[in-house]
Amino acid sequence: SESSLVGSSSSTLDYKTGKHRISSFFNSSMFLVFQNRIYAVFVSLVLILYKGKYTDLISSVPIYKYAAVSLSNVVATSCQYEALKWVNFPTQTLFKCGKMIPVMILSSCISRKKYAWVDYFAAIIVALGCIVFLNSGNVVASRA
Repeated sequence: SESSLVGSSSSTLDYKTGKHRISSFFNSSMFLVFQNRIYAVFVSLVLILYKGKYTDLISSVPIYKYAAVSLSNVVATSCQYEALKWVNFPTQTLFKCGKMIPVMILSSCISRKKYAWVDYFAAIIVALGCIVFLNSGNVVASRA
């Protein structure tokens, strides 16, 4: 998503303010998570108002039932942004592509989803490409 791209790039690239270049990295992972969630709420509200589905603004489920899921999601996202500081961007991208195999395996086991052999073949080719790339040279992040 766009907000994930913003989070990844803002935690791994130098940034500037006005005319002055700041030579350090953006370090506040919690701010990035907060910014990501605010962006998601804003887009959701705009879409609900645009579609005229005002009843979607009122939940029939109590908020406390979402607390554990929300908390685990915020913690996981914070950990993800912290980990991204130690891995270069090509490696981040390759690992995001490489998660196809575990997702396919788990969705087959848990949801009984069926994939065509072409899908498995494509996932294996992507994983092999990741392995070849990671073993082909220096992929250490500049911060590590």
